[in-house]
Amino acid sequence: MRLNILLFALGCAVLGSNISFGAISTGTSVEFVNALTNKTIDEVDVPNTFGVRLSGSVYVPATESVTHEFSMSAAPQWGTKTTSISYYGGGNAIYGSDKIDMFNVPLMAGYKMHYHLSEKLVANIGGRVGYTIIDADDSYSGRVNGTYVSGKEDAGIDGGFTFAVGAGMSYQYAENCYYTFGYEFQDTSISFDDPETSDTHIGQHVISAGINVRF
Repeated sequence: MRLNILLFALGCAVLGSNISFGAISTGTSVEFVNALTNKTIDEVDVPNTFGVRLSGSVYVPATESVTHEFSMSAAPQWGTKTTSISYYGGGNAIYGSDKIDMFNVPLMAGYKMHYHLSEKLVANIGGRVGYTIIDADDSYSGRVNGTYVSGKEDAGIDGGFTFAVGAGMSYQYAENCYYTFGYEFQDTSISFDDPETSDTHIGQHVISAGINVRF
């Protein structure tokens, strides 16, 4: 009860909305995500990642057509990418392949504005901010001056601040149940254990589809 009263007061103060106490609702979402990138670090391609985003949300109606959503989400994702290597440098002829196995978890707080296009079809626009945890391994194999070498080590990539902006649609297929579809551009600041490698960013095009249930 105290939590509902607090959420109601916060929604009215922040949004200036004239809403009834019973109009505030909560919900949860499960979405499959595919994050696409074309980033290359030290001539090795960063992999696309696939996973699931789990979200918990509070919905605050502003008008009959507009609803504000505040959410917290976690999206564990996995990906792997192999890059062929063939070059001459530092007096060494190097041929082979380099593979990055990546696991990352964006932990995000988000806001969306939902606009009801019809009784069942809803459009939304919004953004998220948070932090992405990254664990990446680097596997390599090939020949250096004709000698075969191979190994596996931590890629030395650390996660950092993440933000995303995007838009989407939802369709109500049953009472309080929605199909969801969305696109976001997501940017993650990353750093490296190697001091000679400067900080950089990974930009990803995130496509999502899933189910949202409201209570």
